[in-house]
Amino acid sequence: METCESCRFYFPTDKQGIQGECKWEPPKLLMFPKSPPVMGAPPLIELRSLFPPVKSGSWCGQWEVRRKPPGTFEIVPENKKTLKLAEGD
Repeated sequence: METCESCRFYFPTDKQGIQGECKWEPPKLLMFPKSPPVMGAPPLIELRSLFPPVKSGSWCGQWEVRRKPPGTFEIVPENKKTLKLAEGD
């Protein structure tokens, strides 16, 4: 099924894998209030860059098949032979 959970751009952020981030685009810069507004004073804001939060069962039109589980990688040198990393490295 073409949901976020099986998409190459989905990165889970909880242990159950129910919530995550969509890494299809770069993170967006967002403004958050730092404290409640005070009459006559400029608002205090905090800038943060965030990837869009998504649920694993969500979907969109940018879905692409995931080839490897998130957090895994493979080193392929120029001669195309796959190197295996020893456990504990």
